[in-house]
Amino acid sequence: MFALDEAGATADVDSLRERLRDRPDLAEWTLQAQYVGQHMQDREEWLGRIVKVFDDMKTKADERAVRDKLVGAPADDAETKDLLRRLQNRGRVIPG
Repeated sequence: MFALDEAGATADVDSLRERLRDRPDLAEWTLQAQYVGQHMQDREEWLGRIVKVFDDMKTKADERAVRDKLVGAPADDAETKDLLRRLQNRGRVIPG
């Protein structure tokens, strides 16, 4: 869809199916996904749930990265103190 849009083409399922002629499995999945989306109730609520899941995944990955940097870091190091401050400001407890 992004490639269609960037090429100035209409980014819709029909155009996508044309590009997926060599992948009938993906073309079929696209039609099924379109059908499900068209018949879904509370689309905004579902979108909110999806966005929250991705936001939570990013937050956990960020926290894991900070925790990994803290492992074995000297306690009096300025960067270590800054990382600890960032974790505190988030108001989260990071399990070890």
